[in-house]
Amino acid sequence: MMTGRMLITVHDDLHNKYADNIEYDLWRITENNDRIFVKHDKVHENSENILFLVHTNNDLGTYEVALYIKNYFQQFNENIDLPNDQFSIRVGMNEPREVQHLDEMDNSIDRPRISTTAMSLIGSIYSRTWSYLAFVWLGLGVVLPFHFFIIADPYFRYQLHDSTSLNISISTLELSYENSVTLCSSLTNIITIILVTFIFVPYIHKYRIYISLCGITICLIICLSFTFINVKKWRIIFFILTMILVMIQHVCSAVLLNCYYSLASTLPSRYIQSFISGHALGGLFVIICSIISILLSSHVATSATIYFLIAIVVIISNIIIYYFLEKSHLFQIYTSAIQEINNRYEPLFHESLSSSSHNDNHITLSITLLATRERLFVAYKYTKWNFYGIFLTFISTLSIFPAYLSKIQPSYPSIHSSNILWTQRLYVQVMTFLLFYIGDTFGRIISLKIHIPSLLYPRLLFFICLSRFIFIILFGFCNFPNTNGYPYLFKNDFIYALLVLCFSISHGYCYSINMIYAPRRVYPQLTSTVGALMIMALIAGTFVGSLLSYGVVAIYGILSAEDDEYRWAGVEDPKVIITTSHDPSSKLKQFSKELNRLIPNSQRINRGNYNTRQIVEACRSNQVTDLILVQETRGVPDVIQITHFPYGPTASFSLSNVVMRHDVPNVGPMSEQYPHLIFSNMTSKLGQRTMNILKYLFPVPKEDSHRTITFVNQDDYISFRHHIYKKNEGQIELTELGPRFEMKLYQIKLGTIDQLDACDTEWQYRPYMNTTKKRQFLTNENDKE
Repeated sequence: MMTGRMLITVHDDLHNKYADNIEYDLWRITENNDRIFVKHDKVHENSENILFLVHTNNDLGTYEVALYIKNYFQQFNENIDLPNDQFSIRVGMNEPREVQHLDEMDNSIDRPRISTTAMSLIGSIYSRTWSYLAFVWLGLGVVLPFHFFIIADPYFRYQLHDSTSLNISISTLELSYENSVTLCSSLTNIITIILVTFIFVPYIHKYRIYISLCGITICLIICLSFTFINVKKWRIIFFILTMILVMIQHVCSAVLLNCYYSLASTLPSRYIQSFISGHALGGLFVIICSIISILLSSHVATSATIYFLIAIVVIISNIIIYYFLEKSHLFQIYTSAIQEINNRYEPLFHESLSSSSHNDNHITLSITLLATRERLFVAYKYTKWNFYGIFLTFISTLSIFPAYLSKIQPSYPSIHSSNILWTQRLYVQVMTFLLFYIGDTFGRIISLKIHIPSLLYPRLLFFICLSRFIFIILFGFCNFPNTNGYPYLFKNDFIYALLVLCFSISHGYCYSINMIYAPRRVYPQLTSTVGALMIMALIAGTFVGSLLSYGVVAIYGILSAEDDEYRWAGVEDPKVIITTSHDPSSKLKQFSKELNRLIPNSQRINRGNYNTRQIVEACRSNQVTDLILVQETRGVPDVIQITHFPYGPTASFSLSNVVMRHDVPNVGPMSEQYPHLIFSNMTSKLGQRTMNILKYLFPVPKEDSHRTITFVNQDDYISFRHHIYKKNEGQIELTELGPRFEMKLYQIKLGTIDQLDACDTEWQYRPYMNTTKKRQFLTNENDKE
């Protein structure tokens, strides 16, 4: 005779109560699909559920519960039209006194352990749409702190930027921000997950969830308050407080991950999939919010304020959703399973420590009462291939995303775009982050329908995860500004976008399919332990991958200081000052006035008796971004120098063929619109450098602007033209506005204009360079137009 226990809980959604007086029969389903009535004894009955013993001479196998719903609804004296008199549900059942040798388990590691407890009965009669969406939203909120400090990186570096230090292009705090965040978050995550996995059990604890969500909310409110405070005078304190907030948020996030996934593991597998899908949607949600905040405001602090407000609303909604989810029928139905994991009350499937004599006299142990370490060891034995699959998936992803991929620069056709907002602020957000999170979400969604390889081939799934390291090599061929001479082969943005999508889809699929398979490979009593173990693999992979990211960037070469000089260009509109040499002629004054009208947001000042250092100090104190100094020889403008603040560079150009506005034939009226910029034939590294110096003098134009400024390079002479256009019967009509002139670059110095004698020379034109016939510096020989 064999004995098993079965729990029946039926909720009446129509009357919002538990069906406590419902009649039922229990039938055994044979291999021939015959039904045999089974004797059973009630052990416990209350208003919510019935627990009874099942007696059978056969294995526990498959049963059918017949609920007589018509008799139940007749007691309400309501005219309810029921299609059937009874409702039958088939359910698999495990033996509660299941005894197995540890050595037997070790010898059958690769065979899947499918959870078939009586809890699957509930899923057939419970409306699960609300609970599914609730777990999606909880998964979205739990990863918010991780994505938050990645996507909000420009804001924090903007706050840490030191505009008072001379001779450096980036402050120490600003330079160490990314490394510090990675170190604090990774160490905090790994320590927290070890503590909650090995020491602070049980894994599912509602007070941990509420405290963690409230902790994240408080941290976000503090971050929001910093956006209204000028932290320039106490950057070190702000840096320390930011790192503390990073650690607190990641402690809370790690605890939530452990609790949520352990909880989802005790429920049907669809809730694991919904929670994992929420992870991917979290990244997608954060990057969309970031893009919206950038489009709504060009100021970094204002964008961050919008961003923080959205994040706070999401976390508060997580608190509300979890509160109602905890009170829902799903949680009420699964109370017995949760109690087993918390070890507060007698488990539903009571398994006592027992020993019995077998042929080999082994002592058998109850799985439920195994010590924590032994439970983890047994769970690891069954799921080690899934454990290492998740571990390698996150190592291969975090080793290049976002540390390496966020530094990929635009290729064709983006490199020729005159829209600074796209190339400087939105390119990385869209081409790297947005595409990654879209692919990640898609990969997790398809894992619900496509299970390749199957549960029976864990080693094959492991090697698929291992093969993702090939992406590290492939991304090396993209437009990364490396200094180690690694070949730049993928010169099209569409190739890069395709690589990002393949990379992200494989990440989402490998992670999700491993997470779904792992709980199905163990007995039901170990599902929460497996959940905690898989989260430990995730955190460990994140930590190792973050450390390897420094090595990946170092292999391909790191950016030089000059790449950081225009970091904040496009974030705010430039503020340009135009002045002349001492005692300017009337023609030079007129030329400076036309430059003033030409460049939006510029201001012309008279030179007077001020020396260069005084002008530079005044510019720095007034947050001026660029200074333009024009000079003349015998009353003819012949030199223009452009210096970028606060640290340089300074580019010097010779001028020729200067034609004022009043000398341009058929000149049109000057437009006040922000101009679209057109650069042609500047494809070499020096040409790109020159293009950046010139284009960041101008603010980001609106799409409907009809004003254009053109810089065309031909034989290293840059022709400047200024037009306004209009459409007339399908034709484009150009009207020149003037002035016009030719420029030739002859020097770039790594400093401001008052330090030209002391600072280093980046590039300088010298006479002997003419010895090579037709040698050009602003254009690659293979890219001549």
